[in-house]
Amino acid sequence: MKAFSGVAIALLVGCHAGPEPISVGVDSCARCGMLISDVRFAAEYLEGSRVAKFDSLDELRDTAPKGATLYASDFATGGLVALSGMTLVVDPKLPIPMGGTTVAFATRQEAEGFAERHAADGCRVVPAAEWLQGR
Repeated sequence: MKAFSGVAIALLVGCHAGPEPISVGVDSCARCGMLISDVRFAAEYLEGSRVAKFDSLDELRDTAPKGATLYASDFATGGLVALSGMTLVVDPKLPIPMGGTTVAFATRQEAEGFAERHAADGCRVVPAAEWLQGR
């Protein structure tokens, strides 16, 4: 019974049930190695026991393996949310780390409001699923 308990505990510890909090100024981007300096732009993926964190959504999209669970910071709150249900604002003029062009919002209403207030010509509001098709 003790051997079974040890195996069960190892399996539970090795798996993540949800996103791991991002520590600004401590965690570094899995793609470029820079310290994550602004949680609003951060993202991560989970694949089994592996957690990879990024300083921009664009680096996550370019790096995450197919089948990984993707999370992004809600630009409005900084909380990590499953990327699949988010709405994104894509604008090449946004000041995002590593030249990124994309910010994420938990709701379409928040994304459209941000786009109206801050974005310039060429700004697009898109569902995350559509944006991810290009990877």
